[in-house]
Amino acid sequence: MCEAYVSDIYEYLHNMEVHRRPIADYIEKVQKDVGINMRGVLIDWLVEVTEEYKLLSHTLYLIVSYIDRFLSTKVLNRKRLQLLGVSSMLIAARITIVAQEDYELSSYMQLEFLGYYLAELSLLEYGCLKFLPSMVAASVIFLSRFTLKPRAHPWSCYKLSGYKPSDLKECVQILHDLQSGRRAGNLVAVREKYKQHKVCVTLL
Repeated sequence: MCEAYVSDIYEYLHNMEVHRRPIADYIEKVQKDVGINMRGVLIDWLVEVTEEYKLLSHTLYLIVSYIDRFLSTKVLNRKRLQLLGVSSMLIAARITIVAQEDYELSSYMQLEFLGYYLAELSLLEYGCLKFLPSMVAASVIFLSRFTLKPRAHPWSCYKLSGYKPSDLKECVQILHDLQSGRRAGNLVAVREKYKQHKVCVTLL
C-alpha cells in the first residue's frame, strides 16, 4: 500500500463506519415486535447456516450489519425476522467469496483464530452496537493478545487504531464476558463452530 494514501484511507473508513452504523438502541426506539433475544437467536442460527454453506466470516459480519441497519429504519413483524436474515445472507453472499473447505492450521496464527472467535461472539451481543466497528476490532486484538500473552505489552497499535487502552475498557470487558460465557451463554453456534479441532480457541 502506498504510504502517501494510508492516512486518507483510514480517514475515509472511519467516516464510513460512522455514517453507516445502525442505531445502537433501535430495538427500544424503533422496533415494536422484535426483541433483543430474538436478534440473538437469529444471529446464532445464521452462524450455523454460514458455517454449513462454508461462507467466509466476512460474510457473517455483512449479514449482521444489513440486519441491524434495516431494523434501525423499518419496523418489522417478528414473523418476518428470519426472512430478513435469509435475505441479508443472500445479498452478503453475492459480495463475498465462498471459503475453501480445506486448510491447515499451520497456515493460520492462533491469534487470528482467537480474534475471529471474539469478533463473531460480539455479533451476538446487542450491547456492542454502541461501539464503532473499529473499536470492536481494536478491542478484539487487545483481548486476543492479552489472552495469549498476558505478560506482553497489551497494546502497540495505537498509531493505527487511534484508540488508547482506556478507550477500549468497556468493550474489552463485554468481549471478555462473552469469551467466558457470562453473556450470550445460551447462544452456542459460535462456540460450537470454534470447538472444532482445527480451530479450537474456545478453551483459551
